[in-house]
Amino acid sequence: MAYTGQLVVEWPFVLGCDVGGVVVKTGPNAVGPLGPLKVGDGVCGCSRLGSKGYSTCEEYLLMDTQVTFPKPKNIDFAQAATIGSGVDTACLGIFHGLGIDVPKDLSKLPDRGGEWVLVFGGPSSVGKAAVQVC
Repeated sequence: MAYTGQLVVEWPFVLGCDVGGVVVKTGPNAVGPLGPLKVGDGVCGCSRLGSKGYSTCEEYLLMDTQVTFPKPKNIDFAQAATIGSGVDTACLGIFHGLGIDVPKDLSKLPDRGGEWVLVFGGPSSVGKAAVQVC
């Protein structure tokens, strides 16, 4: 990475991009894929790898709202910090790649009429997330 500069915007570089935590401050347009984000929300997702201020191994860090989602209530923050890249990659493939609309109300999911989805690599981190999202 040092030789080619790939994935590293500037030095010093802190490894890590999966994150789980609590929102302490938001920008004026802090709206994630599942709705507005506000101070006190538990969130997880992934941050920019190699960008100063976005490193996950710091007490405070910046996150982009489009890859930040509410932390599931049935997991703790340590567990939430392990799912960001897998969930974000699966959702990118499903919602952006396949053109499926992101559900706005998770309590009323649409009936897709028995459609099937084949997930290759189901046991992987991205595959497990894709199976659960589908």
